[in-house]
Amino acid sequence: MSWYLNPINDHSVGDAFAPFADIASDVYYGAMSCEIPTFHDGNLTGVSLAVQAVRLSLTRENGELWEVALTGVTSLHMDDFREGNIIGAFEIVRGLRPDRELLERLFRGPHSAAPSKYHQDHARLLDAKADQVEAGEAAIVSITPSYGADFVAYAKGVEVKPTGQTAFI
Repeated sequence: MSWYLNPINDHSVGDAFAPFADIASDVYYGAMSCEIPTFHDGNLTGVSLAVQAVRLSLTRENGELWEVALTGVTSLHMDDFREGNIIGAFEIVRGLRPDRELLERLFRGPHSAAPSKYHQDHARLLDAKADQVEAGEAAIVSITPSYGADFVAYAKGVEVKPTGQTAFI
């Protein structure tokens, strides 16, 4: 079983997601949604990158392996990937106004000494990206670590699914 969080009427991420375009989504903080389980104290075990696509491999605390596929990725920021990468919180924001700090990490602003025009342009860009997330046209996926990898991405489509396998713990 998979859960799709896709932009409504946006086929830029491919027709494979078209049947799921009518699914509305919210913010998922792990167990806050009945559909997507908690990943708290689980692990980020892999990251695979392609053109405008990212695949995350997650292991829940009970050893279940899950995959998160992001499509239409236009910005990605990740720091501190380490052995272990313990997940504090896994979050998908869509259909709500995102936290400005997440957007600022993804879309960095101009140097502080840059003319004010550039700072104003950057503020408008952040507002436009926030509007797209709030309208359900994009999503922000975030992993806040207890230890290790700190991950955030801006994407058009998100698929979360179990792999049906269990990790050796």
